[in-house]
Amino acid sequence: MFILYLTVSGYAAEQGGKDITEKRFLILPFGFYTTDTSVGLGVFSQYAKAEENKIFGNAVYTFKNQFMLIVSADFKNDRFVFNNFFKIKDYYSEFYGYGNNTDKDDPLKYRFFQIDNTFEFGKMISEKIKISAAVNNFLHIPDDHKIQLGYYNYGGGNFYNGIGGSAEYKNISGDFFRDGFFMKALFLIYPEIIANPNQFFVCDFEAGFFKSLNKSAFNTLLSLRSTAADVHPEKLSRIGGTKVLRGYPDNRFIDYNMAALQTQYDFRIYKDFSGCVFIGCAEVFEMPDEITRLKTAFGAGIMYKYKNLIMRFEAATSPEKNIEIIITGNRVY
Repeated sequence: MFILYLTVSGYAAEQGGKDITEKRFLILPFGFYTTDTSVGLGVFSQYAKAEENKIFGNAVYTFKNQFMLIVSADFKNDRFVFNNFFKIKDYYSEFYGYGNNTDKDDPLKYRFFQIDNTFEFGKMISEKIKISAAVNNFLHIPDDHKIQLGYYNYGGGNFYNGIGGSAEYKNISGDFFRDGFFMKALFLIYPEIIANPNQFFVCDFEAGFFKSLNKSAFNTLLSLRSTAADVHPEKLSRIGGTKVLRGYPDNRFIDYNMAALQTQYDFRIYKDFSGCVFIGCAEVFEMPDEITRLKTAFGAGIMYKYKNLIMRFEAATSPEKNIEIIITGNRVY
């Protein structure tokens, strides 16, 4: 695997006695190689006025004709908060089956096209608490194997729409290494009354805890997710990938519910470069009595912060002995 990157950035300087240095624009090209994607070329980009007022974009194209675009926007003032996360993906994937005891050998390989957009608009009811209305719209079309993947009850090209709300408490200080904690709960219902083929529910909860020690920090994330009713397969709970249980491939385990606990130790290497080691455990299940043995994963990596843009390069593994390479432009939590 190779990683090639070049930074092109611009920012405003102090003019006329007025400091406007918080306005920053950044472009960061990069390249990589994996056996699943062949050669891949990508771009990180960001426009930021402050830590909580920025737009982040990530685009990737591979020589196997795969494409992914992610755009995240966050804006906050004294009264209102706006968050938007948009993803469009035309990619290959692997399906291992449903449940927590699926076999890792000989997974079903398929290609899919997906658009997923989550929009939250809310109000700061105190300095640390925000309440938001939430909307999710998504389209997921697997090219083939619809019956095996469980998509046969859902019209192939229909959009699915969820409505609901979120609540968040955030009390975090520090920048590179942080102190404090946050909690966020998100609830969405996808009702038949707004043209969804089936009605279902999704509830997400996260709690993060941060403790800095000189030039290092311990970070812990608790993740809980529950779905109910006739859930679209793409909205079931899952572990594996770049956030929940790094060390397993994307969507390695899928079921109605998920619980995960992950912890990470960050330590400064040089200036804005830090290293990290991490370990996590997680499980998916339909009923709690189906939990037989927690899945575990661990790994290490390097994080670089440049003008509020976080770049992560990590390698992780699990008892299944596969190696996952993670390249992304934000924190895990």
